[in-house]
Amino acid sequence: MALLNITSPHTHGPLNTSQIMRLVIYATLPGALTLSYFFGAGVFFNLLIASISCLMFEAGVLKLRNRSIGFYLRDCSALVTAFLLALSLPPYCPWWLVVTGSFCAIVLAKQLYGGMGLNPFNPAMVAYVILLVSFPIPMTQWTIPVNVNGAHVLTLSDMLHKIFVGQQIDGYASATVLDVMKQNSSLALEEIYQKEPLLKNGYFASAGWEWVNIAFLIGGLFLLYKKIFTWHAPVSMLLALTLMATMFY
Repeated sequence: MALLNITSPHTHGPLNTSQIMRLVIYATLPGALTLSYFFGAGVFFNLLIASISCLMFEAGVLKLRNRSIGFYLRDCSALVTAFLLALSLPPYCPWWLVVTGSFCAIVLAKQLYGGMGLNPFNPAMVAYVILLVSFPIPMTQWTIPVNVNGAHVLTLSDMLHKIFVGQQIDGYASATVLDVMKQNSSLALEEIYQKEPLLKNGYFASAGWEWVNIAFLIGGLFLLYKKIFTWHAPVSMLLALTLMATMFY
């Protein structure tokens, strides 16, 4: 009798790997919808490009490794990687940035180690770090949220030009808080706060990001309710983050 040669996880439970991965995808939907509300449909373009790219790279590597393409694609792990990567990238970022990130995630951070269960790091986050180090400018060009300074969502034509042609559209990009601090490093912190509207009016804290965080929190609570993971890891991370933020406040 022929046996399947598959990698971990080998844990037993009511849900198989494919079902767990689909639940993770469902958990990202509140955050994705909230991001699209504040930043426009570019979020869905990222999701579409990343999903297609990750599935293609996964299938290509599986073909080279003489593995069953259909069997491994059905576990939805490549789609989870695509969703996590796409949601961490700026909306309307160039298409090649998403494709490059998908390649780094699937080929370098996942399949190079043997596939799911053998990779030591989260593939999507490995790809994010590589992109941030290699392409810092497009990785920090976030669109102005729709509720800041009367900004509005791009038209479909503008979206396609910005994503596939790379055309810069004035009035839709905004510097991050770290960019502002770096460009005004010679000024005192109080002067920067008075000078920059981004800080003076609290845009960086009230431009929808609190709702985005709450939406992702709802997704996390959903996974916790479904017992996909336990509370120990996320609570430990949040406590450590709170402690460090308090120490250096």
